[in-house]
Amino acid sequence: MFRLECFVDDKNLGEAFKRLAGIARDLKHFYVPNVEPRRANGSIKLSATDAGELSTKELRKHHIKEITGPDVRGIVERLGLTASSYSHHIQKLCDAGVLKKGKKTGNSMNYIVQDK
Repeated sequence: MFRLECFVDDKNLGEAFKRLAGIARDLKHFYVPNVEPRRANGSIKLSATDAGELSTKELRKHHIKEITGPDVRGIVERLGLTASSYSHHIQKLCDAGVLKKGKKTGNSMNYIVQDK
């Protein structure tokens, strides 16, 4: 007999119990605060809120006043997120009041970074 201990995200706990039902004995669960989910390569998996906060800090740290989509794509890639999610990231930053649409230049939209 072996004891298995692992961390399961909240949304997957039910599925984990379903899979172990009939196999494992004496199933128990305990809430463990402040455990950061990790990817297979060991890097920390960021939530959308965390990514938004980090990108806001990045913009303010470098005193960026105006930014374009490709620039946001670079920030998103540096945070370890999928590069194709940059438009969703821009929309969330606009909704949070961090970015405001500026003028369109060619095929690219410029965004103005709002002050605190």
